[in-house]
Order: sequence, then structure tokens, then C-alpha cells
Amino acid sequence: MMTLPLQTGPLLPPETRRRIRERAIFECHKWDPQIEDQSILAPFSLTLAPEAWGELARLAVALARETAAAEAELRRRPELLRILGLPWRIRRLLERTRAEPDPLPHPRVDRFDFHFTEAGWRISEVNSDVPGGYIEAGALARLHTEEAGVLLTPLPCPAAILAASLRRRLSGPSPLVALVHATAYSDDRQVMEHLADQFAWEGLRSRLVGPNQIAWRGGVPFTADGGDPDRFDAVFRFFPAEWLPNLGGTAAWTPWFHGARVPMANPATALATQSKRFPLAWDRMETPVPTWRLLLPETL
Repeated sequence: MMTLPLQTGPLLPPETRRRIRERAIFECHKWDPQIEDQSILAPFSLTLAPEAWGELARLAVALARETAAAEAELRRRPELLRILGLPWRIRRLLERTRAEPDPLPHPRVDRFDFHFTEAGWRISEVNSDVPGGYIEAGALARLHTEEAGVLLTPLPCPAAILAASLRRRLSGPSPLVALVHATAYSDDRQVMEHLADQFAWEGLRSRLVGPNQIAWRGGVPFTADGGDPDRFDAVFRFFPAEWLPNLGGTAAWTPWFHGARVPMANPATALATQSKRFPLAWDRMETPVPTWRLLLPETL
């Protein structure tokens, strides 16, 4: 009989579930914890064995390293970019800038979707462009440890780690970070509000803006909202890269892919490895991706 690394805890009392839902909405900005009249917050805790967490962490680090190396090669080789099915304007930009080094390395966030199967852990994809799940992975886990009344240890909070990583890269007493998102969508806005709270804990100021409210000058982003422009010290992008060409002329969206002179998470070049056609390029790449080959079912 297979031993599952994931276990469900006891059913939480109604009052505990009510408190978790209320705190998720008002403390964590999880404004939509239901579909129609059905709650989407589990009425129990989901626990992961420590050794399983160690295995997942090791696999995720290996996958992230291979993904970054693969992206670098894909950018150098236009014939591989054509395999990925990227929009032609984006592919043309990547081909044009492939020989130009980026001014600085950028922080990265990848989300690998793991599934436990009869053959062990497998993955279905990486979200390397604009990964979500910050509230669910960090804040909701913390609420369960505080409200469930059992001894649980929450996993590391991705939003807190991201905030700390950005703060280490920035100087000055109170750097300003642009939280760039599709401002018409409340589900995107709630993630930005949550990140703004986490950034504040690290001494970072945040401004929630759309990509059309950013003006680039020599690779540095400024506000473009009609008032006195403020300089942003870093950018967090939660706006899909394939939508960026809709901003207008190439000058308006090129810095998201190449040439930004402030830390950006994630640079839009991450779109390359998010393509579901990414595995079709493996046999023509020089970069080895053994962990990907081990964990992703065959792609044809």
C-alpha cells in the first residue's frame, strides 16, 4: 500500500472555519473565497511530511536552475524560439536583443505544479512568467496554524521571501517598488494588496499601477500618471508578457524584456520556458534538463 506524503487534518469546527474565512478576506486580501455560494477554503488542514517537503524543495531548486539555463540558451538561438509558438513581435524582439547582455540579473519566481502519482512526484508545468498563489501558499497556511489548534509548521512564505530578496538588492531607507498588474481585475488586485503588505514589513514602499502607468527612461521606470514623475527602484510584474505588445510602440514594452536597469521580478523573457511547447526544444538544446525529463510526462 502506497504511503501518501500528503495528509488531511481533522474537520475544523464551523466557528474556526468562519474565523479563517474572515481573516483571509480582511487580513490577507483574499476577497473571493467562494464560487457562487460554495466556499473554496478547505475545512481542514493539508499537511506535508517533512521528508516530502525536503524532496520537493530539492526538486524545485534543480528545476529552477535548469529553467534559467534553458531560457538563456533559448534567447541565444532564434531557431529554437520558433518552436515555442511565441507571438511574432515578442520572438522578433528576443532575436534582436539576443547578443546584448542584460544590464543586471533579476530576481526570479517560478511556480512548479507538483502532483503525487503512483510513480512518485511529477509536474504538469512551470509558471515562470507571472506565477500566482502567494496568498494561498503563505497567508492561508499561516491562518491554519494559528486557528486550527494543532501543532503545525507553515511552509516558508513566498511573498515574504520575495520581499526580503528585493530589499537586499535595494539601497536607501525606503525604496519604491511598482506593483504592475492588470488593474481591471480584482483577483489580480488582491494579490498586489497582499504583496504591498509584505513589502511594507521589509521597509519597501509600493505603488499599485498598470503597465501603461510606467514610463521608461534609459531602462529606469518612472510614473506616467500626469503628476510629477517618481522613480521606481524595482518592479514586480503581475501582467502577462504576451499582453505587453498591446501597450503600443516597441519602445513602450521592450524594457520589460530587455534593458531594465532596476531589479524586476520577473523579466518578461521568462515567457519562453512557460510555453507548453518548451519540451519540444529539449532534444535540440545543448543545456541538459535531467530533472525536467524525469518529472514531466512526455510531450509530443
